[in-house]
Amino acid sequence: EYSETTTSIDATNIQKESALKDFTYSGISLSLDGEINFMMAFKLPSEAGITNWEEYTNQSAVETAIKNYISTDFQNKTTFRLDGTGKYLLAVTPVNVKNINSVIYTSEGFGNNISAVTYLYRNYYRSTNTDDLKNVCKSLYAFHQLAKDFN
Repeated sequence: EYSETTTSIDATNIQKESALKDFTYSGISLSLDGEINFMMAFKLPSEAGITNWEEYTNQSAVETAIKNYISTDFQNKTTFRLDGTGKYLLAVTPVNVKNINSVIYTSEGFGNNISAVTYLYRNYYRSTNTDDLKNVCKSLYAFHQLAKDFN
């Protein structure tokens, strides 16, 4: 569940955006889905009934609002999709291993500069049980393997 993602981002500014009024910020996460993806998730209201993001009438306004929080270097790389359950909209930014220290989500509205490395560190620092720590270690191992393969 994206809503359980550990993050220190304060979502209040995001939810003030008029284009995002139907969505609730639910967290950020990293995934290794063929490549490293850094994702920001927004929960859809149950009554929204969006089954095809491409056909959503307010699509461009939502994309513009979300991209306000994404650093300039990554804005054109960020794409939007539904998560497959019909519950979340995902802003997905692919991250090359060479750029894992680059800021993806900016202090604009967040009060934080978030990179893949920052995200992993914060998850580690806030981890209180073995499973959380295990997941962070797996992620760090995956980064290490990808970096070795890349060079």
